[in-house]
Amino acid sequence: MEISLFCGAGLASIDAAITEVQRAKDHRFDGVLFAQGFGIDALTAIAVVGSKIPDIGLGTAVIPIQGRHPLPMALAALTAADAIGPKRLTLGIGATHAVVSENVFAIPYTEMLERSREQLIVLDGLLSTSRSSNYDGVTVATHATLTMTTARPRLLLAALGPKMLQLAGSYADGTVTWMTGPKTITEQTLPALTRAADEAGRATPQVVAGLPICVTDHTGECADRLNALLQGPAALPSYKRMLTNEGVERPVDIALIGNEEEVAERLGDLRSRGVTEFLANILGSDDEQARTMEFLASSAARS
Repeated sequence: MEISLFCGAGLASIDAAITEVQRAKDHRFDGVLFAQGFGIDALTAIAVVGSKIPDIGLGTAVIPIQGRHPLPMALAALTAADAIGPKRLTLGIGATHAVVSENVFAIPYTEMLERSREQLIVLDGLLSTSRSSNYDGVTVATHATLTMTTARPRLLLAALGPKMLQLAGSYADGTVTWMTGPKTITEQTLPALTRAADEAGRATPQVVAGLPICVTDHTGECADRLNALLQGPAALPSYKRMLTNEGVERPVDIALIGNEEEVAERLGDLRSRGVTEFLANILGSDDEQARTMEFLASSAARS
């Protein structure tokens, strides 16, 4: 199981992105995945940072499909992949929440499944060896052949429910999750994803599991502190469903919190369940975050 660092959406400069990626590389992380929000553009930053810092995977987790046509999305992804070199880029996309779709992009939160499916169909074609898409859909149409020859980046769909997971297995290389615990990954995520990939004749799908993590000796106090931070995201309908599926009382109950031995056991459990990459959202005090980084850098976290 690979271990990557989640980088939030608030980065205000390329220099800040360089600092985060260099820190991750120094701690031997396999990659850094950037959220797309109101800071720097993630794919542009990846093209710049990846050309300066080699030998670490870079990607997005995730870029909202609202407001982005798949043709310029594919061009930006292939340009970034060309800038940083082959087999380094992950393009993670997803349908953002209703409150963002409607209030930020002025796009009604309707036909999200169809929008996601058509976005994936076009992206899959444009990123394939043919670099071509001739598609007329309900929400998007694209007739183009690209000239770029760089290697295809990994394509992931943020998928939580069964219908989105079917899309991820059918048209992408896997999924990236958030607020999704190990029980749900085992009972719902992996079966739906694998079944769809098998039916589509695609390779075994990848599961990138994003979860909060904090290495500390004060588990209870830390959990209470972090639970307050997670209440906002946990109230969003899609994440709320995942927590209900997991059967936890508080959102923080899915987080990996404890000392090194306890957190290593939780990571081992995720690995045994079929998670291919752990996306670490490191939380806590400055000292706790530094301790967590050091722990994740150790060979014990990956053994």
